Amino acid sequence: MCTLQLALLHIRGLQVFTSRGGLTWVLSLGVLVGSEFLGTSTRAEESLIEAFLREAPPKWLDYEKKAKDLQGLATVRVQRGDTSATSFSSVELRHNNDCSLLFGRTGIGESPDAVFAFNTKYSFALKGSEAAKSWKITKLEMDKERLEPVVATELQAARDVIAIMVMPHHRKLTELIARRSFRVTNATYIDHPPDQLVEIEFTNDHPPHEKPFCPIQGGTLRLDPQSYWVARSGDLRLRYPSFDMRVHFVSTSRSGEKALPVPVKYEEWREIVGQPPSKRQYWLREFDLKQLSTLPPENEFTLTAFGLPEPPGVTWKKPTPWWLWTSLGGIAMLVLGAGLGWLRKRFAARAAA
Repeated sequence: MCTLQLALLHIRGLQVFTSRGGLTWVLSLGVLVGSEFLGTSTRAEESLIEAFLREAPPKWLDYEKKAKDLQGLATVRVQRGDTSATSFSSVELRHNNDCSLLFGRTGIGESPDAVFAFNTKYSFALKGSEAAKSWKITKLEMDKERLEPVVATELQAARDVIAIMVMPHHRKLTELIARRSFRVTNATYIDHPPDQLVEIEFTNDHPPHEKPFCPIQGGTLRLDPQSYWVARSGDLRLRYPSFDMRVHFVSTSRSGEKALPVPVKYEEWREIVGQPPSKRQYWLREFDLKQLSTLPPENEFTLTAFGLPEPPGVTWKKPTPWWLWTSLGGIAMLVLGAGLGWLRKRFAARAAA
C-alpha cells in the first residue's frame, strides 16, 4: 500500500479519538505526507522523461548503424479484413563492405522479380524471373561515384525494414522525437517479463500537410532501455491527408552478436477510423537475418551473376582456378619429398664414411 493511502487510513482512524484541534493537526500531517508522496512521484516521472530524451536518440542512431551489418531474408504478409486472403512478398538483402544487392519477390500473380544492386564499378536494376533464370536490365549507371536513383531508393527502403525495431510504421523514432510538436506527457516503468520496459505516452499534434511529412500524431511506445531503447510494442494515432488511422504493433527479436537485437517478427494491426472491419489490415513481417563473419565476394553483385554480359569495357579479375591451386600444391609436395629423400641419402652416406 502506498504512503498516501496509509496516511489517509491513519487519518480516518484518528477522527474518532481526537479533538477537533487534533484532527486538524492530523489532517495537515496527512496532506503534507500526501503532497510529499505526489512530489516524489512527479520528480521520478520527470527524471525518467529526461533519461528517455537524453539516452534514447543516440541509442537509436547506434542501432540503425549496427543493423546495417544484418543481411538475409525479410517477408511480409498482409491480410485484409476478416478474410483469409493474403498477399505475400519478400526481400533478400546481401552486402559486403563495397557492394550491396536487393532481391525482391512479389509473389503476386505474374509480377516479375526484381534486383537492385551496385558494385565498385556500376549500379543496376533488373526485372525478370528467378525460376526461369531470365533477366532484363531496366537501369544501369556506370558512374561508380553515383548510385542509380531507383537502386539507391530501393536499397534504403530494405535497410529501413531491417531497422524496424526503431522505425515502427516505417517512421524513424529519431526523426519523430526531433519534431517541434513532439511532447512526452507521461513516462513509467512497466513489467514485461523477463524485462522491464519504459512506457512513453506522447503527443505530436500537427497539420497533416506539414513538412517533412509525418503521419504520427501521438500514442504510446513501450521501449527497452537495456537494449538500444528499441520499441517492443506501441499504439499510434496517425493522420493522413484523407483519413485517420490507428495502429497497434508488436516486435519480437533475438539476441545477436554483442547483444544486438535482431528482428524475428514484427506485427502491425491497422484500422482506418470510421471504416468497416473489412478495411482493417494485419501486417506480418518475418525475418531470417544474420551477422556474417565472411562476406559475399564482389562477383555475386555483378550482371554476370545473373547470366548477363558485363557493360562494355568492364572486366573483373578472375579468381585462380581451384585445379591450379591443387596442381601447385601437388608439385610442391613432390619437390619437398624429393628434397627430403636427397637429404636422407646424403646423411646416410656421411654416416657410412
